[in-house]
Amino acid sequence: MLEAKIDKLTAAVEALTAAIQAQGATQLAPAPAAEPMPVITPEDIERESPEPTAAPEQDSTPDAVTRDELRDMCLSIVRADRSKKASVAAAIESVSSGGKLLKDVPDDKLAALKAALEAL
Repeated sequence: MLEAKIDKLTAAVEALTAAIQAQGATQLAPAPAAEPMPVITPEDIERESPEPTAAPEQDSTPDAVTRDELRDMCLSIVRADRSKKASVAAAIESVSSGGKLLKDVPDDKLAALKAALEAL
């Protein structure tokens, strides 16, 4: 079976090769000549490097809540007591206005969700 498929593929490749040769396109277009790489000196690097920019602003509040932190909190609550799975889901749903997943919770409600989970 596999040998028959290989034979069919080989015949198809040979037919395509014959068709290409019949069109007179046996020669490939020559590759464009490559330009040599420019020589870069340390002075060039210093001259072209941008000024150091300020680090992207982080949330200025030290108690900012991340989704990863909340995910870990949810998992630890459920692993400790499986009966609290529904309570965790209800807390997420109440904060996210009906959403069932942590990604449905708006960023400004993450702290409220953390407080609700800590109360469990």
